[in-house]
Amino acid sequence: MSSIQANASQPSLPLSMPLNQDSLPTSHSDETETESEIEIETETETDSSAVPNPTDTDTNTSTESPGAFTDVLLDAVKDARQIVRLIQCQICNNILQYPITLPCGNSICRACLPTTRPRVNISWPATASRLQGFDCPFPSCGREHAAADCALDVTLNKVLTIIKNAVASHQSAIEPLAYSTHVTVRDQWGVAGLPSLEERHTESRVIKGGRILATYTLAELGNLEYSNEVSYSSVGVDEAETGKFDSAVFLELKELVKTEMDCQVCYALFLDPMTTTCGHTAQADPRTAPSNGRLVSILSGFWADLVALRSQAYRQEQQANHGGFDVPIFVYGYVVANIEKVDDISLAEEEALESSELSRETDTTSPEDPDSTGTETPSVAHPSYTKVMAGDLDSISTKELVDFGVDFVRRMQAKSVRWLAARMLAIYGECPEGAATFPWWFACVFPVNDAEKYRLLGTSSVRERLKICCRWIAEWETSRAQINSIP
Repeated sequence: MSSIQANASQPSLPLSMPLNQDSLPTSHSDETETESEIEIETETETDSSAVPNPTDTDTNTSTESPGAFTDVLLDAVKDARQIVRLIQCQICNNILQYPITLPCGNSICRACLPTTRPRVNISWPATASRLQGFDCPFPSCGREHAAADCALDVTLNKVLTIIKNAVASHQSAIEPLAYSTHVTVRDQWGVAGLPSLEERHTESRVIKGGRILATYTLAELGNLEYSNEVSYSSVGVDEAETGKFDSAVFLELKELVKTEMDCQVCYALFLDPMTTTCGHTAQADPRTAPSNGRLVSILSGFWADLVALRSQAYRQEQQANHGGFDVPIFVYGYVVANIEKVDDISLAEEEALESSELSRETDTTSPEDPDSTGTETPSVAHPSYTKVMAGDLDSISTKELVDFGVDFVRRMQAKSVRWLAARMLAIYGECPEGAATFPWWFACVFPVNDAEKYRLLGTSSVRERLKICCRWIAEWETSRAQINSIP
């Protein structure tokens, strides 16, 4: 039965989130350290379930004890290499400079962003910055990112600035021979006990400072690749004294960085931080976008116990929701007076959907003969009229879909249809030309039954809503053609 009412009036970093969370902070068994040398080796594979999904609100899942996660806390002595790797770029191997967190959650230096190129099959929103993009340099992602989605990561940049200033103050305060460390850099082949395929020589030198400062200096000078491991031995003082110095430095770093690890919306410790395309970070549902891998790794390595407590508190808040009768501070779902859904898929996903559908339709046959649709093509109809009437909506760009809808409204206004009378336009306003708002306006004025209108509420994509509207138009045109064909 037709739904048209014809006569109606109305989303491996060691602690490695940037490498697809392949490895979280490794736990360490008690080992006896020699006075001459302490060797740090990062495990290549760890249990990714060590840090639970903080937003898992399944009431059947037992609540973990905070003490269960203290084993993932980084140690200033054993994990000096791991600590520095958290702030090291995986592309250039240097300390991150002006970090950019990509839509996939990985972070790189701004200078390490790949060269952009024009994107294809993107018609909406089609702003200048969104028409330029690049392929993600991380194999774990490999997707195309729009240049507009890659802004400076404000929170991570502040963290890096704090660490840089703190390290610089310690480096300048240390007497040349007070604390020095003999470091030996080894690649992954050396760690595995195999000869290097690149026949590199093992690098060894004495650097001022303890393990953390020495490792940071190596990375800062560009002499420490991201995948390299480091062996340490103290010079001038015993290992216990150097260990105390490293612990003091690490504690200071944690206290300083902690000031930037509170969400500016809920004022609590980040649990699952997500960095938006504008560069700001807030607590978010992981279903909407990937988490900021660097910040998650820092949180897990620096304050795993506090993260576990925060996770418990979050679960308790969800379980105490009184059957869903709590009233949220922010209205969820729609922006008042703007009729745009705020829980839609991201622009990047919207563009990917359009590009995927148009790519699949590239090799399709030529459009059907207009007569095969059973309707007569209006002489002033939109160029996509034939495809819409044939139901071939996947081969039409998002921009063409909204243009088709607007063109239909203009033609109906010229015919003075009842549902576009001055009274209706005074209530709902003139026809919008934006892809995001047109479907909602059209559903308010077009004479289609409520069950059809409710279908818009079940969508999370602008493109899908436009397709629904175009199907309504096709049904209207078919119905009118059948009526006109009656003698």
